[in-house]
Amino acid sequence: METMSYHETRFKYDKRRTVVWQEITREIERRLHIGDTVLDVGCGYGDFINNIRCTNKFAIDRNSGMKQYLNSDVVFINCEAQDISSCFDPERFDFIFCSNLLEHLERKEIGCLLRTFRVLLKLGGYLAILSPNYRRASNLYFDDYTHITPLSDVGLSDWLVAEGFRLVSLEPGFLPYSLKGARLPITRFFVRCWLNSPLKPWGKQMLIVARRS
Repeated sequence: METMSYHETRFKYDKRRTVVWQEITREIERRLHIGDTVLDVGCGYGDFINNIRCTNKFAIDRNSGMKQYLNSDVVFINCEAQDISSCFDPERFDFIFCSNLLEHLERKEIGCLLRTFRVLLKLGGYLAILSPNYRRASNLYFDDYTHITPLSDVGLSDWLVAEGFRLVSLEPGFLPYSLKGARLPITRFFVRCWLNSPLKPWGKQMLIVARRS
C-alpha cells in the first residue's frame, strides 16, 4: 500500500505562501545587506530563494521534486543538508537561509550543520534561521510527526554563539506557527502590518540572524 508523503500531509503546496514570503524577503532585505551570493538550505517550494533579490541563487533540498517550483535563475542541488560541505568551497556565500529544517534533525546533526554554515559563509556573512520556537509552541511542536529536536530562541541563540557566530537579531515570535488552518486573511497588507507590529500575540516561529565574525 502506497503511503502519502510529508509534502502531501503536513507541507502541501499553498500559493498563499508566495504572498507571505514576498513580504518576508522584503523585510529581510530592508534590514540586512544580503550580498551577491545566497544559499537556501532545505528550500522546499522555493518561497525564500525565489523572492530574494541577489545575483547568484543556490538552493538545496533532499526532495528532488522541489526543483520544479524554483525559478530559472536558481541553481538547485538535490542532497541532504548534512552533505552540503562537499558541494561548495569554503567562504562561498554572503547569506545563508534555513527555514523549518533544524527541528527535523538530531542534535549532533544540527551542531555539524551550524559549523558547516560558518565554513561556507564569507567573513562577515549572515546566517538567518526561521524555526518553530518551542518556548511558544510546545503544545503544537510535535503535531508534526517529523519533528525531532525541540529548539527555543534562547537555546539556539546560545548555540550559535558557542559555534563562533555573533548574534545580530532575535525575534521569538516573528511569524505564526503555520498557514495550515489559518483563519486570518493572507494579504500583502495584513502580512506587512503583522511584520511591522510590535505585538505579535500568535507569533510562534522565531527568526534568528547571526553573523560570521
